[in-house]
Amino acid sequence: MSQSSLFFSFLASFIILPSVAIAACQDIANDADRLKCYDAAFRNGVSTFPDKSTIATSSTAANDTGAWTVEETTDHLSKQRKVIFYLQSDRAQVFSDPFAQSHNALLILTCDYKKPNLIFAFTKLVAGSRGVSASYRIGEPPVKSSRWKASQDNKAFGPWDSPEAAKMIAAMLGSEDMVVRSDAETFGSTEATYRLAGLKNISAKYPGACGRP
Repeated sequence: MSQSSLFFSFLASFIILPSVAIAACQDIANDADRLKCYDAAFRNGVSTFPDKSTIATSSTAANDTGAWTVEETTDHLSKQRKVIFYLQSDRAQVFSDPFAQSHNALLILTCDYKKPNLIFAFTKLVAGSRGVSASYRIGEPPVKSSRWKASQDNKAFGPWDSPEAAKMIAAMLGSEDMVVRSDAETFGSTEATYRLAGLKNISAKYPGACGRP
């Protein structure tokens, strides 16, 4: 069982399911069984990402959180706080889709045991077992390239909890936009854009969640 698979299963299920369902999975002591619980929950609800129109925004600059949404919970055993920030893409494309339908690409930033994780989740297969080749720009150029791991269900990818994730998050705090492209060979390529405005304000409401004061 990979650490990245476990993180993704927790994140996705937390976002799209009621807190009572999350609590049920968290109470399972065995790692493998707990992962199956999260995976099953996610498969049942993956198409229900929150609609952009339901995400509230603030017009007050000091409190402006943009299109970001946040969820918070506490681990039953350790009493550690877990905070998840997520953001719908402003635009997302999956180039392997012959019908060129509109897609959701959810940016998920989680602070679990004060450790930041970063992934990008789609509603269809976008990555193979070898992950994806990724290029991204946060704010102004230059464009950076990397190799990212995929989730167990191949519908998400990202730097997860690597040092690169921490650097990306730091750059996101001071930037207005981000563009992410991926190439997964036989799975095709994707591109998603995000408006990052509001992250600094909303993260300030949860001091220390990601290990920072």
